Amino acid sequence: MSALPSALVGRIRGGRKFYDQLLAMQDVLFLATIDANAELKDRAACARAWETLEERKRIMRGKPLPGSHRPEPERKRKAPSTTVVYPAPSAASAPSVVNDGASKPAA
Repeated sequence: MSALPSALVGRIRGGRKFYDQLLAMQDVLFLATIDANAELKDRAACARAWETLEERKRIMRGKPLPGSHRPEPERKRKAPSTTVVYPAPSAASAPSVVNDGASKPAA
């Protein structure tokens, strides 16, 4: 492997050094993984380490695992309560009594 990138050992302003270090380590691991002269077990180890760093990036960004965040169940909305105003009773709206002949009047 070559010398370590400056992001791993140098000073970076702004408090993002940890993330820049992670990206630099991923670059080194990627180059080691695609190196044709490296042994297969070393390349596999670099690939696993690269995948672990991807997981760390997800955690640093604050993203949950896929499927781990479940939305709250939707609550059924109640119908808005409306006040029904009926008109005042009048003679025109009084019920009418119909004698259909089915019942006998009381004597």
